[in-house]
Amino acid sequence: MASKLRHGFLPMKRAKLFVGTEHRHAPQLVGGYFALGAWLGDKLVGVVVVGQPKARMLNALGRAEVTRLATDGTANACSFLYGAARRVWQSMGGTSLKTYTLTSEPGTSLRAAGVPEPEHTTRAEAWGRVKRPRTLKATDYTTKYRWELIPQVSAV
Repeated sequence: MASKLRHGFLPMKRAKLFVGTEHRHAPQLVGGYFALGAWLGDKLVGVVVVGQPKARMLNALGRAEVTRLATDGTANACSFLYGAARRVWQSMGGTSLKTYTLTSEPGTSLRAAGVPEPEHTTRAEAWGRVKRPRTLKATDYTTKYRWELIPQVSAV
């Protein structure tokens, strides 16, 4: 009988090591509010890191962003971790949890976690500015989809 996935707190240092070896296109990770690991038996098979939103216009009280999600390819680990991160953030009083995917990624794990569609498509734009130059990364000029993991219920 196959083991069931389970999640739990993961020290940020260990999360960074896992992301550094398993994330496909953004292995470098800087900080975060918290990290969760997914285990299959005794083996760490995935990591999700939740932190401050990168876009300053989206930075608000109660709002966070899944800054990294990486797995070793274990089936259902991504959607499992998205769901766990959403529940933990809500239990901490969070009201919004956003994440981004490249437009080349199908978003299957987000849909499996209950997010039907992206809420927005970003512009392909670098973070650097004339007065604040930044080192270019591989995904700087890439259009991305933004997803909201905690659906907002409108008052009637």
